[in-house]
Amino acid sequence: MDRFHADVIIAGAGPSGLMLAGELRLAGLSVVVLDRLTEPMQQSRALGFSARTIEEFGQRGLLDAFGELETIPFGHFGGIPIDYRIVEGGNFGVRGVPQSRTEAILGAWATRLGAEVRRGHEVVGMTQDATGVAVEVSSATGVETLRAPYLVGCDGARSTVRRLAGVDFPGTSATIEMLMADVATDELRIRPTGEVGESGMVVVLPLGPRATRVVVFERGAGVRPTQEPPAFPEVAAAFQRVTGEDITGYRPLWTSYFTDASRQAAEYRTGRVFLAGDAAHIHLPIGAQGISAGVGDVVNLGWKLAAALKGYAPEGLLDTYHTERHPVGARIVANTLVQRSLYLGGPETQPLRELFGELAGIEEVRRHLVGLVTGLDITYAMGEGGHPLLGRRLPDQELLAGDEKTSTYALLTRGRPLLLNLRGGEASPVRPPAGPTASTSSSRPVPTRPPRPPTCWSAPTATSPGSAPTAPPTASPRRSSAGSAPRGRLSTSVPVLQKRSPELTGKAETEMPAETGTQKTAPRAGEWTECDVIILGAGIGGSITGAILARQGAKVVLVDAGQHPRFAVGESQNPQLVEWLHILAVRYDVPEIKHLLDIKAVTKYIGAHHGRKQSFGFVRHVPDREPDPREATMFVIPKMLTEASHMFRQDTDTYYFNVAAKYGCTLRQNWRATDLDFDDDGVTVTGQNGEVFRAKYLIDASGFRSPLAQKFDLRDKPSRIRHHARSMFTHYVGIKPYDDVCNYPEALRPPRSPRSTAAPCTT
Repeated sequence: MDRFHADVIIAGAGPSGLMLAGELRLAGLSVVVLDRLTEPMQQSRALGFSARTIEEFGQRGLLDAFGELETIPFGHFGGIPIDYRIVEGGNFGVRGVPQSRTEAILGAWATRLGAEVRRGHEVVGMTQDATGVAVEVSSATGVETLRAPYLVGCDGARSTVRRLAGVDFPGTSATIEMLMADVATDELRIRPTGEVGESGMVVVLPLGPRATRVVVFERGAGVRPTQEPPAFPEVAAAFQRVTGEDITGYRPLWTSYFTDASRQAAEYRTGRVFLAGDAAHIHLPIGAQGISAGVGDVVNLGWKLAAALKGYAPEGLLDTYHTERHPVGARIVANTLVQRSLYLGGPETQPLRELFGELAGIEEVRRHLVGLVTGLDITYAMGEGGHPLLGRRLPDQELLAGDEKTSTYALLTRGRPLLLNLRGGEASPVRPPAGPTASTSSSRPVPTRPPRPPTCWSAPTATSPGSAPTAPPTASPRRSSAGSAPRGRLSTSVPVLQKRSPELTGKAETEMPAETGTQKTAPRAGEWTECDVIILGAGIGGSITGAILARQGAKVVLVDAGQHPRFAVGESQNPQLVEWLHILAVRYDVPEIKHLLDIKAVTKYIGAHHGRKQSFGFVRHVPDREPDPREATMFVIPKMLTEASHMFRQDTDTYYFNVAAKYGCTLRQNWRATDLDFDDDGVTVTGQNGEVFRAKYLIDASGFRSPLAQKFDLRDKPSRIRHHARSMFTHYVGIKPYDDVCNYPEALRPPRSPRSTAAPCTT
């Protein structure tokens, strides 16, 4: 009888290898993971993972370990902007999670389950026979041979297992190279989705308060004849040639590179050897598809290996790993090559970009592209004549088991097959035909809304217990308030870092607690206060600026001529503003800024009085004449913007004034600047009550009656630009739209949004 050291040997302790180790341990199999590095990798090329991987981690109860995750609602396909929320659970991926952190979480999970991880152990030889695989392993103590029924190569793009198994790796060699460096600064202008110019393209991403990642592609530079990472001066020189900006003065933390080399293993299985992750496919890293494809590979493979080893796998089950996952890898290789051409191509590809831009205006095209990048549309073939949901993913849905709340993901954390009868019948784990008996649940999971056709389907051929259908377009069981992630750890529409704080609600008080800012009720005339920055105007712009500066340690004074809450004209949002708010919140660690990102977050954290953009238009006004609808233009707001808010400034300004106080700004209300005195060292600002502030810098965010504009006579007299337009804001509930009260036939009125249930906002 064979003597095996483990049921499965895994080469490579990256995300794919560690995820597979955990999957196998959930099935009760013994696992040895071998990695040539003596310590886990501390640097990270990947900075997140995709929407499908969020779901897979959620199905194993891993999301809590990541803490609060931020997802990116607006992404792109080859540089063409797309709102990824167009599909349920869609997003451009998780923001700001280094691969090293993902590996640490997966490693802790796998070892806690009992997986053995041997670092400093490199695979140097391999032979297989009818009953198992013998693996030669080199370590500091010499070379030894380990034997197991199966070997899985998760050892990266230069996979030793793939080479030893004799598996071809066809594809295209690198034609372009992108240099990368992490630098110790937060002063660089952020370019999150890339900035393309004549000389190439750069991406600049915030890594934290004191670190930034720069990625640079220089058109025509070709590929360096080495596999060594570039020196920082090389990266800085290329960055300057493309952007004209000099980054040589910043301290480099790490450098690396990647190329557009695109290859895929001809076979994911050869005998008792399997390939997964980068060992099976490599491509240009766009949209976190690399790490996500690897995790998807091993989630598909793990339960099949368990079934084979425990003796209840049907004929040909292990072969379905290749037939199901190879097409997925091929689609990723193909879509990243297309995105490379769109994103990085020269002037000759401009017609292609224009055509794709037109196509992206079609909703079904956008859905298709989002499905490609996220992996949410992956479907495993289950034979002819099956239900259309068969073989598709199972979303997270809240259920009732008796009187106890649970969810589909909570039921999948053990990694066992599961049968759900959502019509009120008994539900129990599926018992494998010849495997160990699974405990039977006497609970009765039912939807928390009236029953509907079930969204889990069975079939004679096997599919992963964690990969089942998307919810059909009909009504579904009530979802968790956290969206696609269990237990409230993830929001796909707005990332939230903390609950609403008592000090951020209600009216701004005249005196703030010492720990949340200071505000004196009776400052003395002639009193002199030193600070770093004084901000005139405590509207939303001034208050957010003050919060950011104070959060970074600056001594900030925030003054306003009025008092909160007070009337202010509303302002609406666009996708660019939403993304910039995301960036400011992450870079400067002010999570409350994220409460502005969409109407749901605004309503939850700031107040319920805000409008929602439904339509926007212009009407020509002539004195003493009723407006003519034929001289009106009414725009239906695109779907991607309907979660943006038209802000009720009384609430938002008060809220962010108190956020500024929370982070330590010194506050003054009913305080009007009467004198500004500038010199070489700063500015002296005197108030109407005689109080004096001395600052290094002044920011005037006070609006139309700007003291700075008056001081330096910056306003045109008379203005060079004059107009006679007027604004009518009718987005409040209960106020009739203009179109409903104009005295013209319906046929002459501008079109209205079919989605509109509230009055439109007309300007």
